[in-house]
Amino acid sequence: MLTKEEKDILIGSLLGDGCLRIIGRCKVPAFSVDHSETQKDYVFWKYEKLKRWVNTPPWREERIYHKDRRG
Repeated sequence: MLTKEEKDILIGSLLGDGCLRIIGRCKVPAFSVDHSETQKDYVFWKYEKLKRWVNTPPWREERIYHKDRRG
């Protein structure tokens, strides 16, 4: 069962930067958040608060955005 603090963090995140999604054949939704490198400390704070529910620690994913080549 979630503690009050965990529940508050989860609900606040879902109202802001987080999402729940069903991945593959899983029947339980997965929670995820995306942040910029400048918010790294916040990501690790959130991880520490929720780590008993998290299967993987935070990781860095680099995204490359391309301009629309049509015009």
